[in-house]
Amino acid sequence: MLLLTALWGFQQVTVKVIATDVSLVMQAAIRSGLATLLLLGSAWLRGIPLFARDGTLWPGLAAGLLFGVLSGVLFLSEPLSWTFALAALLVAGGIVLVNLRA
Repeated sequence: MLLLTALWGFQQVTVKVIATDVSLVMQAAIRSGLATLLLLGSAWLRGIPLFARDGTLWPGLAAGLLFGVLSGVLFLSEPLSWTFALAALLVAGGIVLVNLRA
C-alpha cells in the first residue's frame, strides 16, 4: 500500500509539472493506453482469455468508460489545473481509504 501511495504521489506531481506542455486529457489518454497494453500483456502471459463471448463486453465497456472519465479526468487530472498536486492526492487518498474501510 505504501508503494501504491508513493506511485500515485509521483504521478500527480508529474501530471502537474508537465501540464503546461501536454494537456491533461492527453496525459490521461496516454496513461490509459499504457495501462491497457500492460493488462493485455499480463493476460496473454497468464493465458487468461479476455475476448471470450460471455456477455460482459458491453457492461464492462460502459463501466470502464464511466470510471475512466469520471475518476481520471474529471476528479483528478482536471482539478490539478486549479490546485496543488498535494490537494488532489489527498482527495484521491481519502477516496481509497473510504473504499478500503467498506
